[in-house]
Amino acid sequence: MSARTSRLLLAVVLVVFVGVVGIFAFAGADPGGPQPRRQRGMDLIHYWVAGTLLDGGAAAQLYDAERYKPEYQALYPERPPRYPVGYPPPIYQLFALPQPALAYVVGAKLLLGLLAGLHLVGSGLVVAAAHVARERREAALAMAIGLPGAVSSVMSGQLAGLWVLSLGGGWWLRSRGRPGAAGLALALLWMKPTLAVPVGAAFLLLGELRLLGGLVLGGAAVLAASLAAPGGVEAWAAYLGRLSDPGDLLGDFWIFWHRQATLRTLVAGLAPSKAAAIGFGWVGAALGVAAAVAIARRSPAANAGSSDLHAGAVLSWCLLAAPHLLEYDLGLHLFGMVASAAWLAAGRARFPRAGAGAIAFAWGAGAYVLVNRSAHVNLTALAVLLWAVWMAVEVELAARAAGPGALGVGA
Repeated sequence: MSARTSRLLLAVVLVVFVGVVGIFAFAGADPGGPQPRRQRGMDLIHYWVAGTLLDGGAAAQLYDAERYKPEYQALYPERPPRYPVGYPPPIYQLFALPQPALAYVVGAKLLLGLLAGLHLVGSGLVVAAAHVARERREAALAMAIGLPGAVSSVMSGQLAGLWVLSLGGGWWLRSRGRPGAAGLALALLWMKPTLAVPVGAAFLLLGELRLLGGLVLGGAAVLAASLAAPGGVEAWAAYLGRLSDPGDLLGDFWIFWHRQATLRTLVAGLAPSKAAAIGFGWVGAALGVAAAVAIARRSPAANAGSSDLHAGAVLSWCLLAAPHLLEYDLGLHLFGMVASAAWLAAGRARFPRAGAGAIAFAWGAGAYVLVNRSAHVNLTALAVLLWAVWMAVEVELAARAAGPGALGVGA
């Protein structure tokens, strides 16, 4: 692809992405927006209501679904949303607290634009962190920005733009030889621990202990800020009460099977019965952990492209092993995806045709949630898995080509 074509592709992707954001932020009549059967901003309403409860001194009721119903009814009397009180811990109050200062619809419009902007910046940092040839950077950026999972995040009113910014900032600082600062940048993921834990596990397996230390230190700061925020102690007491029913908590990790991008859900779909699905699911997660450990032990050659692919593969396998990851958070795979495309474009892939197909299939994973139910198989998780297998094979062959010294724990 020529530099001119890459620039044109990037311009088209930017126009389409900004257009989609504009539609969901401003099209249609409030409060429904472009989807009148739902509310503008979708899941953002849950954060706003949580902030309202905290602002009103009702932190102890943060996980009481009945307490949310009148708030939803007041916001959208004709079609009050039905949103279960999900698993997120009170760390989310760091995001929710400022929102009641604005009317919900105004806040939703601003946040949709802000989160989209964070996705753009985070995508740029991911590309800057990876070793992509200069003439291919525009194409790589177009691939990152146009990720269907990012579009799903806009449609769902999710915080994925914040996670992509954290990911991009962390990888960029890591590439500049500042692992401690990289860990602190990645600590924003602790707002959603189901993302922070697999990311931390990946850097543990890679042997990057300074970065891991920054991640843990940053997580402690986020927790301290959450406890110190208005209603923090009461909210955490309510959450710990909820943890007393682990079956209920684990059930939250199982919701929306057709939108999950995990091995747990993919393997559970092979179970002969619903009773066996839980066990099958945890076997799938264990397989993901085992693969991540095995790949991490294959140290890359002293080559930037190999190092990127190796680290991206370990991270993506850890994310596959996570208990809960929906399609709008697929942006966490962006570093591995950019590294894979760069590996392919540099002519280093041993199986280039399979790689091109696998990358393309995985890139579109966020869109397959629209057909997973009718297909009776989780194509979203399958697409990510096939791409991750290709990365694992490429890392293994690169390690063998590098000689016996390539076997060991990554640095």
